[in-house]
Amino acid sequence: MPLPPGCPPNPNKNNAQPDDCKGQMSAGNIDQLMKIWEMHGDEHGEESTFLNHNNLYKTIDTTTIGDVPWQSFITTYDDEILQMGEVHSWMTAKHTVWFRNPCLLVHNILSNPDFKDTIDTSPYQEHDTNGNHRYHDFMSGNWAWRHANIITKDVTTYRSIFVPIILGSDKMTVSVATGHTEYWPVYLSNGNIHNNARWAHKNGLVLLGFLAIPKMSYRKFHRQLLHTSLAKILDPLKTGMTTPEVALCPDGHYQKVIYGLGPCIADYPEQALLACIVQGWCPKCTAPQNNLNQMEGITLRCQEHTELLVHGWGVVGDIVPFMNNFPRADINELISPDLLHQVIKGTFKDHLVTWVEKYLVLAHGRTQANEILDDIDRWLGRGFKQWTGDNSKGTYERYVPVEMLHTIHAFLEFCYIVHRDVIDTQSLSALEEALSRFYRYRIIFEKCGVSFGAPNGLCSSITESKHIKAVKQPCQMLLTNQRVDNIAACRADFASRGMLADTLISDVEEEGKNTGTKLKEKEDNDGGDVIRPSILAEVALAKLPTAIVMVDELAHSLNEPNFVNKLHLFTADQIHADSYFNMSPMDDSDDQPPEIDNLIMLYPSAVATYFAPSDLSDIGGMRSERIRTTPNWRKEGPHYDTVFVNTNLDEDGMHSLDIARIKQFFSFKCQGRLYPCAAVQWYSRCGNEPDEDTGMWIVEPDVYEEDAIVHSAHLIAVYGNNPLPKDIPLCYTLDLFHSYYVNKYIDHHAFEIAF
Repeated sequence: MPLPPGCPPNPNKNNAQPDDCKGQMSAGNIDQLMKIWEMHGDEHGEESTFLNHNNLYKTIDTTTIGDVPWQSFITTYDDEILQMGEVHSWMTAKHTVWFRNPCLLVHNILSNPDFKDTIDTSPYQEHDTNGNHRYHDFMSGNWAWRHANIITKDVTTYRSIFVPIILGSDKMTVSVATGHTEYWPVYLSNGNIHNNARWAHKNGLVLLGFLAIPKMSYRKFHRQLLHTSLAKILDPLKTGMTTPEVALCPDGHYQKVIYGLGPCIADYPEQALLACIVQGWCPKCTAPQNNLNQMEGITLRCQEHTELLVHGWGVVGDIVPFMNNFPRADINELISPDLLHQVIKGTFKDHLVTWVEKYLVLAHGRTQANEILDDIDRWLGRGFKQWTGDNSKGTYERYVPVEMLHTIHAFLEFCYIVHRDVIDTQSLSALEEALSRFYRYRIIFEKCGVSFGAPNGLCSSITESKHIKAVKQPCQMLLTNQRVDNIAACRADFASRGMLADTLISDVEEEGKNTGTKLKEKEDNDGGDVIRPSILAEVALAKLPTAIVMVDELAHSLNEPNFVNKLHLFTADQIHADSYFNMSPMDDSDDQPPEIDNLIMLYPSAVATYFAPSDLSDIGGMRSERIRTTPNWRKEGPHYDTVFVNTNLDEDGMHSLDIARIKQFFSFKCQGRLYPCAAVQWYSRCGNEPDEDTGMWIVEPDVYEEDAIVHSAHLIAVYGNNPLPKDIPLCYTLDLFHSYYVNKYIDHHAFEIAF
């Protein structure tokens, strides 16, 4: 309902939450929607708000909330040098750089009410009761602490909020209708918001600009073009690095802020450009190119060393680094380790996978090696080069020496530890130990004749995923991204003022709940990040049952003759537990089992929601995933997922968990109460420790209360020495083998609980 003329907007209500409804549609679909809206308005004597997509776009473009317009400047080769000698075509080319004012972007992030509970206004240090230093979000790090101490020594910046500026870039090629187009997007965030807020992409990471990409140019000019462009784009921040600005914070209060250039997230080629080093050198230390592991006589790089390298040695050329224009900026200190490209894609895909393939060729010959690779591909469901490490470990154990398994085991341990949501001194020690094992065991590749060819939240994976919205989806990128940001900012502002509390969408959803029409749950949705308060874990059955059967029918389909007795025992235990916790007396006069409703509702799936901040999640760190149990999934065969089940709350890791395979989700009533349950097949642990070679627990196949389920588990068969028959459908894998690995490397949450 529109506000009366002259009436101010509703005040901020920071506890308001926006509806989780979003989507994209073409201009033609928008026009069609506006026509439907207009017809609906005619029936009720109301005017349509928008006539067509042009009218809608115009309204969005005139929005001032969150609006940061695009600007551009043109760069060319130095005119004076053009007069000194031969002029090449690239010397006269003009390069356009598009960008948005970084100060306004930072102000938008700081003022976003979505971040009111996920922002740190000052650096902090956290220690547990054992004295372990815990590093969580960016402001808990030593760099922020050190720079804040520098700022407090200046009386003009004292008591100002230190706002580190985080930059990220990732040059890429996008397929367009006529071919391939290269883009070099630059992203911006600040170090005050928490890692989960930045991962959730609620405008905590925004598109700053697009750098120019010369088609053909002198390498020195290419480097200087990058640094000159960044210096020009970031220039509006320079004044605010020494003189405080006043900015609106998410809590609705104004504070003095002081900027500082923080980490730069980039892959290695861009790190080399930013640090003014030659390809192959380390951007962080002075280790020689041919021996990066050398420790003796090696020092960390610093700005003075970079200036000596550039201007004295002439290795890179007379480059003016962009950070020279800004106070307290040292590019060698600001380069952030790139976990995605350098560790996961680089070390694993480009090295370990290649080494294993070379070994297979040396050990078995090209023909047999190809057969082995085909066998691995069959059970991975992907090409050998597409291994991710998450689900491939058990597939090659029978083809390589055990030392190679130890090498990959150490590498995966390193990857998952470094990607933890919280890293403490114990984690750092575990990292050192995993890295030491990796170096110790990788020698096996040399012996076999094979020739060697960022903390969580600050990794190029956050800019990589941002590409999907910022570059890969929109065609008219600049205008589209600006409109998307405007809508997001308006939505957050409207929600904080309580203006979205009662919307037409919520009315339709409520009506659908009452009538049961047109709101059927999307069973194809496998889950993902979830917007909700943080809890440890919960499981809920699918909203709609697929069938209602008699108890005897379910017992027959499960091949469980004692199924009814098990239900009676289960309900008796639940009623006894309820009486104990409610301190109500039990009636011992009647030994008869509790009466169970004879009708059982069957469900095709359940949704597990759990706290997993190290995985891609929303601000609350919550993720969800669908656990399926169906006899014929997409007409390809049975699909019965395996899960972790909490069975011993007094233990840790796998000693507190058991593995079960869901045979059927169902619910029944007893004494007026609804019990959601799962019929399962249990797996027993083989031994009391994980397998030494792989680091994974091994289990063997052997009615549990449904709330004890944590989330789905991934099992890998412990294969024999012979190739697998090609006529075995993959859907029967869990029925054919004697034992299975519990894959703790399937995701970060499994790594944290299945130790």
